[in-house]
Amino acid sequence: MCDRGEYTNGKGDPLPQCARYPSMRDYACHRPSEGSYMDLQLRGKKAVVTGGSRGIGKAIALRLAREGVDVAIGARSEGPLREAAAEIATETGRTILPIVCDTMAGTSVQRFMERAAAELGAIHILANSAARVGGAAGDVEAVAIDDVIYDFEEKVIGYLRCAREAIPHMKAAG
Repeated sequence: MCDRGEYTNGKGDPLPQCARYPSMRDYACHRPSEGSYMDLQLRGKKAVVTGGSRGIGKAIALRLAREGVDVAIGARSEGPLREAAAEIATETGRTILPIVCDTMAGTSVQRFMERAAAELGAIHILANSAARVGGAAGDVEAVAIDDVIYDFEEKVIGYLRCAREAIPHMKAAG
């Protein structure tokens, strides 16, 4: 854990501040019981995170939950998805809803967003992180075009599908 110093926000209100990161004067860098954080004022918000069973998606879901956000996590494999949800919920005390979702399939994304909105009560935040590890292999001269097209559909089109399905729920949530 890092050292704490006290700074004010310019109005005389004290802000906890880590001496290790003096350039971060406007943000608390840690809570003693929760590890490092930046208060993003997200408490009570509802989020969906694709690729939430591992890697960056799981890290995003965990960070959001630590900030007080209830999170629906989506991934293709149910077992790791449920394990990640249980781990994050246990650590943070937040609602973490595991929903199987394949961003390559429009109907799967639609069901994911509808269920997330219904069970969480709203969607305020979307974090797209679903994709297989790696991607098309090889340099420009050797890469298989079909692999590039698959990557494009998985990452770009999949993220677009998620955004299009999430936006109506986000608008409704304000």
